[in-house]
This record gives sequence, structure tokens and C-alpha cells, in this order.
Amino acid sequence: MKDLLLNNSLILHHKSVGTISVNEKCISGAISLNDNIACCSCIPFFVNSCEKEVFNFYSHDAVVLINIEEYLNNLKMTGRRCDYLLYDENKIMLADLTCSMEEYLHPHLMLGEMQQGKRLTARQQIEHTLALLTEAPDIAEYINRKSIKIGLLAYRIKDEDLFADIPKQMQDLLAAWLAMEKELEMRKIKFPMSHGFSFEMIKYPNVYQW
Repeated sequence: MKDLLLNNSLILHHKSVGTISVNEKCISGAISLNDNIACCSCIPFFVNSCEKEVFNFYSHDAVVLINIEEYLNNLKMTGRRCDYLLYDENKIMLADLTCSMEEYLHPHLMLGEMQQGKRLTARQQIEHTLALLTEAPDIAEYINRKSIKIGLLAYRIKDEDLFADIPKQMQDLLAAWLAMEKELEMRKIKFPMSHGFSFEMIKYPNVYQW
């Protein structure tokens, strides 16, 4: 996969040899992953609750891990993308990591405007990353050959309560309205992804068993 990504950068994006690198490593056993960019951005707001570990992972056999966000950033690709690509001989995963208050995972109001929530945003980021990668026919063929294809949202819940200072009657109205929005959200989440990927979620500290 590393060679395919490097060839993709050279052929499709006209990058010279040596200007693009792929951060790839083999992992096995129990590890924890984090999203350094997200953690750094939220520290000024959640100094006492921001913790870096977001995704607990275990595999008995070796799995290759690539920082796909870093790779796409180096290519100056537009649009948001997920964090990691993981694969072995039969399985491939695009994983997006987030540390969020629970209310932000689902559709919610922010400054009077409806926000779709991090679950749908993560799915869109995974789909966008997949679209960018499969622009290269060789990468598309490689991905399509995998028998198991997963788009994963790994998330950690913060402790803050957004609704703590809202009057009880207003909380009830918001809860009823947001329940309908969540139902619509779940329909979208269950809709099939492209290239045969299925969307899954795992909450920290649960361990994803590869």
C-alpha cells in the first residue's frame, strides 16, 4: 500500500520523489491511538478533561497502520479526511477519531443553528478519504480486492454537560426534537458506503478486536 500511495502522489499529483512520505508501521498486540490535532485544538477549552487516548485496538497478528491524514495533507488535498488507514492481507479500515461531549456526536444546536453531529461528519470524512484514494485506479483495485472493508468512528466522551444550565422545560423540548433528528441520522448512518465499506462505531475504552 505504501508503494501505491507514493506512486499515486507522483503520477496523479505531480510530486517529485522525496517530497512526499508515507508514515507506515506494523502494529500488533494491544495499542492505543489518538488524534493529536484534535486534542491540541481543544486543550484551551477543556484543560481538565482532554485526554489523548481515543481508540483502543488489539490484533494478534501484524496489521499495517498508515497516518492517512498526514499523507493527504502533504498532497495539499482539499476537504476533511479521516485519521488512519489500517490493513492486512484480507481486511482494510479507514478510521476517524474524535473526543467529544456526547451531545456533539448527534444532531445538535449550536449558536441557534442545527449541526449534523460528529457521527455523520466522521462518515463523510471517511467517504471523502476513500474518494481521494480511489482516484488512483491501482489503489481502487487494491481496496476492492479486500474481503472486509470497514469505516470506523472511534470516539471518546467528555464529561461536560451542555444542557446543565438550560431550564428543565426547555431541556424536554430540545430532547424531543433532537430524538427525531437522531432517528434521521441513524437512517443515514446505516445506508451502505461506497466500495463495499460498512460503517461501525466504537466507544473508548472499549477495545476494537481486529
